[in-house]
Amino acid sequence: MTNPAQAIGTPILCLLFAACSAAHPNRATPAQSTRATDLGPARAKTQPDQQTQAARALVDAEPQAWDQAARQFLDQDGPDAGTLLRAMRRDPAGPGMQIAVAILGKLGDARAVSVLEDLLRERSKLSSEAALALGRLPSPQSRGILRKEMLSASNSPLNRTCAAIALLDLGDVNTSLPFLHAILLAGTPYGLDSEKNYGLPDRSRWAHERYLTIEAIARHFDGETFGLDPDSSWPQLKAAADRLQIAIGEHR
Repeated sequence: MTNPAQAIGTPILCLLFAACSAAHPNRATPAQSTRATDLGPARAKTQPDQQTQAARALVDAEPQAWDQAARQFLDQDGPDAGTLLRAMRRDPAGPGMQIAVAILGKLGDARAVSVLEDLLRERSKLSSEAALALGRLPSPQSRGILRKEMLSASNSPLNRTCAAIALLDLGDVNTSLPFLHAILLAGTPYGLDSEKNYGLPDRSRWAHERYLTIEAIARHFDGETFGLDPDSSWPQLKAAADRLQIAIGEHR
């Protein structure tokens, strides 16, 4: 992305070169020696430091290795978002980009905000992770972008749900909870009106979005889920969503 998001999608040079030695005062002249080591000041690639190596390993990690790679990066002394951003720019198609984006949110560094916002705007395959990460990075301008993505009927239901969850995590209760309530009832006879109001697609499978929504509600209400369960029957789901609706009203 030339803006931050384009920088992630553009490979950049990542290895720096430095002179490995100054001219030796007793260096042989060409007449005395033709060995490569005697032909002048040598240059060598600098070796990446331990944190850089851990960041690159995280971005390059396959899904089954994400947990270990994340621990190795976070266990560094003061894990740095800038180091991770550089590793992401170095390998924008790395299999560990999803977990790397998630960790940017965990680190809470404002340098990541513009990168995450651009990923969200582009609706890339990292959009949902970018939205969730923004929920952990307080930024006034991010709220407007998240609201727009949540309300856009052309956006995917998963991206819209993650944008709403981020808004809830940022404390935007009045905007996010009514939408998340609609997600809970989507695909059931009780959710037809809210599906229409929010432009949600008519489909039967909403388990993933419901699961993420229930996790976010539990975070917001100090562990309270109101009996919500992604596998509940429709009447049970409706009863739990009604209890949530009461709590939403109490927040207003």
